[in-house]
Amino acid sequence: MFTLRPTLRLAQKFRITIPSAEPSIQNNLTDWCLQDFNAGRRYYLFVNTASLYPVVVPARGLTTLTALIGGFRDELKLRWDDSPLHCGRFERSIEPELSYLRFARIPNRSIQGSINDFVRMGHFHLKEDGDTPLETSRRLAQAPMGILKMHSPENVFAGLVDNPQTA
Repeated sequence: MFTLRPTLRLAQKFRITIPSAEPSIQNNLTDWCLQDFNAGRRYYLFVNTASLYPVVVPARGLTTLTALIGGFRDELKLRWDDSPLHCGRFERSIEPELSYLRFARIPNRSIQGSINDFVRMGHFHLKEDGDTPLETSRRLAQAPMGILKMHSPENVFAGLVDNPQTA
C-alpha cells in the first residue's frame, strides 16, 4: 500500500481527507511526503519519509490525484532507470503499490523542515541554474541532511532499497 503524506494545503486542493490515526508502514519505499512549490513554474516535491529521497515533478497537467500519482511514477522510474538502484526493483517494490493509495499526515516538524530546505534548494537549481527536474532531484538527493546525521538521502535510500522494512 502506497502512503502519501500531503501538506494540508495540497490535501484541500485534491479534496483528500487525512485520517488522524498514523498508519502502520510495512515498506518504507512506499511512504512519501508531498509539497508543491513555485520556481518560475509549479512543481511537486515528493520526499521519501524514511530517507528524505527527493523527486521533483513538474506540476503542469497534474490536476487530479490519478495524474499526480502517474507523474510521480514516471519521474521516479526515470530517476531509477539510470541508477544502480534499478535492477527491476522499481517494478517489484513500488509500482504495484501505487494502485493502493492511503493518506497520512507528515510525521514531524523535522521532516517538514527538511522538505522546506529542499524547496529552497530546488527553487535555486530550477530557476537560477536552469536545471531540469531530473537534474534537480539528483542534486537534492546528494545534499547531506542533518536529520540523517549528515548522510545524503541518496545513500540512505540505497540502504532502503536493499531492506525496505527498516527505517
